Amino acid sequence: MPDPVISEIKYLGGGPLDYLEVRVPDDYPDPGNLRLVIYDLSHNGSTTASPASSDIYTVTSGLLYTEDVDLDGNDDDGVLHYTFGFSEDGTNIRLHANDAVGLYNVVTGETYGLYNWSNTSYTVSTNSGDPFAGETATLLDNTGQVNGSSSLERQQDGSYTLQTTPSAGASYICFTSGTQIMTPMGERAVEKCVSAMRSSPKT
Repeated sequence: MPDPVISEIKYLGGGPLDYLEVRVPDDYPDPGNLRLVIYDLSHNGSTTASPASSDIYTVTSGLLYTEDVDLDGNDDDGVLHYTFGFSEDGTNIRLHANDAVGLYNVVTGETYGLYNWSNTSYTVSTNSGDPFAGETATLLDNTGQVNGSSSLERQQDGSYTLQTTPSAGASYICFTSGTQIMTPMGERAVEKCVSAMRSSPKT
């Protein structure tokens, strides 16, 4: 079973434009135990400061998206998308260029990544009780970030790359060769569908 992940980070632009997205597998046990935390830049390396309670979010309190490409009412990609701070849901988070974000399970203590995107890595306070205490965040490459119109999006290989059109709730759906897809002409192998789409004339 895949782990939950922080799937998109948008920190440049006005506050209403900042957002974080978490992807959780449909079969993850008790996603209500997952916490998304924002580490404030002013606490970097401190031995006493902890994240503010307002910077710790229960993942399932986010705005929920599901992927239903074929519009049959079912979740197609097996993943739930929870978004925080995207202006369309009326909430507002503020991400600074020197902040960091982490994802963990408050019951099991399992961690699912700690990231920042500044010139230097963020080190979490060594205060007891924090699952990331003393840990240095993975520094993401933010080359090419554009204020208000780009984000860092997680790819299938676990890397984060520039997304020039932020896409809250979007996902990749991956099919192995030979998977049968229903088409207007009946079931076809996915690679045949892709081949047909690439060769069909553009209108």
